[in-house]
Amino acid sequence: MKEAYYFSHDSNARNDEKVLCLRADYGVEGYGAFWFLIEMMFENQNTSLSHKHIKGIAHSLNMDIELLSRIIASCIDYGLFISDGEYFWSESL
Repeated sequence: MKEAYYFSHDSNARNDEKVLCLRADYGVEGYGAFWFLIEMMFENQNTSLSHKHIKGIAHSLNMDIELLSRIIASCIDYGLFISDGEYFWSESL
């Protein structure tokens, strides 16, 4: 049996004003990518993802790298993610 871990997720996260901005820009594709990225961050020991690995992340999501890069940049701009230029992460994780 596969072991899975749990993290809390607000049932109304879709209505957060930052998430609404992301959804206004990218629709459910952006919202879905956001949650995929959150799950991937949670799976990493340091709960962050590397900007250098966006190509591989895009491949794993079957998503265009340019679109994913724009979504990540928007998440950073809207304050959903924090970035130090090398890694990006969610403060709420």
